[in-house]
Amino acid sequence: MLGPYLWLLFRDPKWFTDCDTVNTFLGKRVDEVLARLEKSQTTKSEKPEGHQQLLLIDEMAKVTQDRLTLRFQMNNIFTPAHDGAAITLSNAFFHLSRKPAAWAKLQAEVLPTSDAPITYKLLKKYQYLKNVIRETHRVTPISTMIIRQCVKEVVLPTGGGTDGSSPLYMREGDVIEMNLRNTFRDKTFWGDDADEFRPERWDDLRPMWEYTPFGGGPRICPGFRLTFAEVAYTMVFILREFGGLESRDDRPWTEETRSTFLNLHGTKVALFPA
Repeated sequence: MLGPYLWLLFRDPKWFTDCDTVNTFLGKRVDEVLARLEKSQTTKSEKPEGHQQLLLIDEMAKVTQDRLTLRFQMNNIFTPAHDGAAITLSNAFFHLSRKPAAWAKLQAEVLPTSDAPITYKLLKKYQYLKNVIRETHRVTPISTMIIRQCVKEVVLPTGGGTDGSSPLYMREGDVIEMNLRNTFRDKTFWGDDADEFRPERWDDLRPMWEYTPFGGGPRICPGFRLTFAEVAYTMVFILREFGGLESRDDRPWTEETRSTFLNLHGTKVALFPA
């Protein structure tokens, strides 16, 4: 983020060591998929049609064999599946520890099904749980900006002029930045309490492009369902085991910028057995 000239200002040498570790791991996976692709082009698959397992990295390799591109795409999967889930859970319990009514409402929804196996089908039935996760992403998004480059010239219907309501001409190669924090807290859409954590707002709202924590359209993050499943599963498991939740830190949520955005002070809460 500091660019090609200011990166020396970043004083954490462990960061570069960790990057090398991740890149080495991903590089081996790229070598493996390219070897499989080459083998599949010379031998016929013995698996019956309709029962073939699809691997995301194999499907990407059919589109491009550029090693750097494949490595970056694989890293994009790690971010929502690992950092995204962990930070979302941390943020969710941070907010819930300060909203006892929301925690109680979440318990009332989850506990009646305590004896049922935690399946993806069951997780999708918890409407208030989905509201809590959505509101967590809205108030404290793990990414605050989406950047896209125009592949051809286009005229956007709005965005131009002094008030942003006129058409906007974009040239091929122009870069567009979407500020998620501003969008997710726009009071003209979310209401005067847009800065507050209130899951109930999702009972009536059905946002479109006003809410895109994982992007949208054909280039939406492919890991967003995985992130939901990991976060929802962990929250339901904890809700079944613990009855009380209290905050142990009076400091406000304070942004720290890494590859994602997280709370500088972490989440310090107390959980009490059910």
